[in-house]
Amino acid sequence: MTSRPLPTPTALTEGFWAAAREHRLVAQRCDDCGRLRHYPQERCPECTSAAWRWSPVNGRGVIYTFTRSHKPTGSRSAAASRSSSPTSPTPTSRSPVPPDLSPTGLAFVRRGTAQG
Repeated sequence: MTSRPLPTPTALTEGFWAAAREHRLVAQRCDDCGRLRHYPQERCPECTSAAWRWSPVNGRGVIYTFTRSHKPTGSRSAAASRSSSPTSPTPTSRSPVPPDLSPTGLAFVRRGTAQG
């Protein structure tokens, strides 16, 4: 079995990952204005309050778009290696990049505004 890279929880994200280990989905809720937000942030983007708590969410959402990553199946050729820029890495067959990446909007977020 191939091991995949695991996220490194920080003081800001530990509550999210702790809930995930318990198979729960949570998002930050501002204690002052009530806005839900995800990704975890130090301050509320609505009212700039630093007071927040983790709040359970149901996980419903809409996939707005997706990207399929086409990885090489073998080693890269010498020509491809020479033309490759160090600032734009190309995944190899050993890369842990998932084949489908789907930016998903959670149900409580509607293009930057909270529904909660």
